[in-house]
Amino acid sequence: MRKYGIIIDEITKRAKEKGKDIPEIKCYKGRAQLLMFIASNFDTLYSEQIITLELLHEMYNEEELNRRFIYTIGTVSIVKKNGPAFICGKANAIVRNSIVRAYDNAKVHCLTGGECIASNSAELLLESDSKAYISGEVKALCTDFSTVFAFGDNRIVADNYSIVKVIGKGIVEARDHTLISSYNKNSEEGGIPRITLSDYAICRHNGNVKVTLKEGCHAISVNEQTNKLEFGNLETE
Repeated sequence: MRKYGIIIDEITKRAKEKGKDIPEIKCYKGRAQLLMFIASNFDTLYSEQIITLELLHEMYNEEELNRRFIYTIGTVSIVKKNGPAFICGKANAIVRNSIVRAYDNAKVHCLTGGECIASNSAELLLESDSKAYISGEVKALCTDFSTVFAFGDNRIVADNYSIVKVIGKGIVEARDHTLISSYNKNSEEGGIPRITLSDYAICRHNGNVKVTLKEGCHAISVNEQTNKLEFGNLETE
């Protein structure tokens, strides 16, 4: 490992390049105090790449990171934790009644009361009335009354009374009795979400979206700008 002072100088330099001023970092004496600072500001530092996975591994082992609820490898179960845990690298997490933030290629399984804020290329499985806010290129499978707010170029499969709110330009496959809402402000072809409806899914939108109703489905597409409704096959077999 490089000398502590050299690493502090590198972090300070990266922060300035990102327009962040963190003079207080010079006040921390040693690795333990620095880790407390990193954990307290993890989302900003990691999202801006001021702190990277490589830098974390250079300074700390996994056990030290875990004490501050930062996980980069392995599988962890997080239940009833006050405050967020951070899942990054190739770590996996099972979450109940807690909030986590997921980055990189992390995989998160949210169950009852679980909530995840995910970015980069994380993958999520949401069940049992859980919730997620996703951006970047996150992939999500949501079921059993779960809710997803999608802000990026996401890939989402939803079924069994799930709710998906699309703000970005992602791709959504809605099955069963899923409810989709899409209010993307971008009307250009390359910037609109693409939503496929099957079974009894419903999509409410403002027109800036491409909706496809699968053949034989009973789904409904509602354009709230024009009050136009598009129905699937309503005939029963």
